[in-house]
Amino acid sequence: MEQWQSYGLRVGAFLLLVVIFGAAAIFLIFTIASEPNGEDAGEAPAAGEVAEVGGSSITLTVDPDTTIAVSDGSFETETPPEIQKSVLEMDAAPTLAPAKPTPLPTATPVPDQVIFVDYMVQAGDSLFSISSKLNSSIELLAMNRIDAGDLVANSVISVPVANPAFCPGTRAYVVRDRDTLYGIALSLNSSVEAIVAANNFPAGYLIKATEVICVP
Repeated sequence: MEQWQSYGLRVGAFLLLVVIFGAAAIFLIFTIASEPNGEDAGEAPAAGEVAEVGGSSITLTVDPDTTIAVSDGSFETETPPEIQKSVLEMDAAPTLAPAKPTPLPTATPVPDQVIFVDYMVQAGDSLFSISSKLNSSIELLAMNRIDAGDLVANSVISVPVANPAFCPGTRAYVVRDRDTLYGIALSLNSSVEAIVAANNFPAGYLIKATEVICVP
């Protein structure tokens, strides 16, 4: 009985020592973890290192030409004077408006030489009388497939005539077979030189039947 009591006392003493040493170890670990690192506490983080600021990790990269200062808890940079001068000169430079493209000239459409008008055939009409009355020609009528068989009294035919808009300020004339510039100028009280100039005819130009020319 005494032997068992002695054994129980030794076991109890051993357990008490284990508890004491364990508590001391836990206290020591907690104390070390809660204290700042003595080596890093008084030193600023080097360039390229990670620093803890306000609970956030910041990587510092230092440009040798730029000065970094800390003010009111925020980072400010000081730009070298030569860079500041360049920026000010750029801001002061006048802004040039982009040049407007030059619009291309618009070609003026040339009116058609010939237009068509409706004509009611009268009794006794002929191809010659109709062409003379409407500033056309027998050759121009034939080119548009109008012949004597189409001249039925009171019928309406579409007659090709010289377009007045083709010769603004002058008279539009349909050249007939065997016409010459001299003959046209004589019959219309004009001159060969004036007709050549009005139509920009090259030297030696020969007029053709059914062609519309401008006669001053």
